[in-house]
Amino acid sequence: DQFTAVQGSLFFRDQANNRLITIDASTGDPVVVPGVGFVSELTAIGNELFFAGFASPSSNGRELWRLSAGSTTATEVEIASGSGSSNPSQFTSVGGTLFFTATTSGVGVELWKLDGSGNPVLVKDINAGSGSSSP
Repeated sequence: DQFTAVQGSLFFRDQANNRLITIDASTGDPVVVPGVGFVSELTAIGNELFFAGFASPSSNGRELWRLSAGSTTATEVEIASGSGSSNPSQFTSVGGTLFFTATTSGVGVELWKLDGSGNPVLVKDINAGSGSSSP
C-alpha cells in the first residue's frame, strides 16, 4: 500500500498491521520502522519521508513524522502538544516544501507547512479563531 521511494530506499505501509516497512539495502529483507504505527500519507521530499502516524506505544495522538533515507529511526514533528492529535493529512510537496492540513484547538483544521528548519508553521488561520476552514 502506497509504495514511496526516497533516495533509493523503498517505504510502504503494511496494511495488515498498520506498520511502516522499508527494505534493507544489503539483505533485501523487509524491516519494520520501530516506534510508530497506523501510518498514512507517505510523501517523499528530497532525502526524507514524511508521514502521519501514532507513536507506538501510543502516548500522543496522530502527528506528523519524518524519516531520513537509509534510516529506520523516525522523528515525531509535534503540532498538537501533549496527548492531543493534530491529525495531519493531505500532504503535498510544492517546490520542496511540505504543505498539509492539521488540527489544533486554537485554529481548528487549517493549512500548515514545514519551514526551512523543518518546523511546522500555520500558513494562515483562514477562518479566524477555533473555527475550521477545512482546506
